Parts: sequence; C-alpha cells; structure tokens
Amino acid sequence: MAYFNTANLNPMLHAVRGAGNEALKRRSRPWTITAQDWFADVERVRGLFAQLVGGEPDGVELIPATSYGFAVAARNVEVSSGEWILVLAEECPSGVYTWQAVARRTGAELLMVHNDAGRSDTVQTWTEAILAALDERVALVSVPNVHWTDGALIDLLAVAALSSASDWSSTCTKPSSGCARRHHRDLLAWGAPGSTWACRPCRGGVGDSSPD
Repeated sequence: MAYFNTANLNPMLHAVRGAGNEALKRRSRPWTITAQDWFADVERVRGLFAQLVGGEPDGVELIPATSYGFAVAARNVEVSSGEWILVLAEECPSGVYTWQAVARRTGAELLMVHNDAGRSDTVQTWTEAILAALDERVALVSVPNVHWTDGALIDLLAVAALSSASDWSSTCTKPSSGCARRHHRDLLAWGAPGSTWACRPCRGGVGDSSPD
C-alpha cells in the first residue's frame, strides 16, 4: 500500500493507536476513574509539552484547534493602525483569517508574502522571502516552521534574529502544523490541524502562552 494523501487524513503511529485503545478500555470501566483522574492526565500533557518547547507547564493550555490558539495570540499582542502583519501565502486559513480580523479591527495592513519558487529564473525559499519582506513597518510576524502547503522548512531562528536585532522589533507568533522544536522558545500560540497530525486524535491542540 502506497498512501500519499496525508494532507487530507494521515495514518496514526502504532503507539498512538495503542494509547487510544487503552483510553477506550479505561473509559469502558468508569468505576475505576476517580475525580483526580480528570486532571492528572491533563497536567502530564502540559508538563511534557513544556519540556518539548522549553517552556513552563503553567503557561501551557489545551486548545480545541489551531484557530483557538491564534485567537489567544491575537488578543494578547498590540498592533496599531498603519502597521503591517506579515503572513505567508498558501498558509493555514485559521491564521490568515485571524490576522485579517485583527487588521480590520485595528487599521493595520496584512502583508502576504509569496516566494518565487515557481519562477524559472530564480529559486527563493520561504525564509528568504520572509527576510526580504521584513522592515520597520512590520509589527507582527505569523509564520510556521514548516509551510502548510508545500512542507518547506522555514528558519525561524533567522526570522526572529532579524526581527529582534534591528532598530525595530516585531512580535513573532509561530503556528506549527504538527511539530514543535525546543529552540522555538518564543512560541505565542501553538496548535496543529487535526487532519495532519499523527500523534493525537483529529481534534485538539496545545498552546504555549508563557510570558517569555
């Protein structure tokens, strides 16, 4: 069997399927579930995810979907009229729609970055396209570490370094479609669209809203 339609629905890892089976068996015996069990598993997930991204468990929340993570981020960053919000073309709609709403509410402008990968005379990566678009007008950058459509890796460290090392400063939010890396410490919101995630059921995500 050769299956390539993972953008629609991906197969689960054997370990994930096993964990799901164990959860169903546990749920079928409700007399074994105590009041503390409603919180113990959640706290374990928060602690494990905090270790993964280098954060603190108290800053980690469970979210139903990526859009909820974006909504949390959008309510906790400041963007003013005339400033730019940088997003990528062909990215997760949840993020684009969220920042469109922020732009309408605040008078900011949405800067949608395209790369030139389709041109025959040049090969431009998403990272290069982002860096070329960054200037003092950009107040907020919302980009993933892996592009939602083509899977290309984006160098978030380079993006963050340019944003913070310049005379101007941009707030970076980093939605991640199913993966996180420990050095992406400054995650504002992290979630995973259910259809592309191999390590959990189809709904749900984890967010890191730690102050640092």
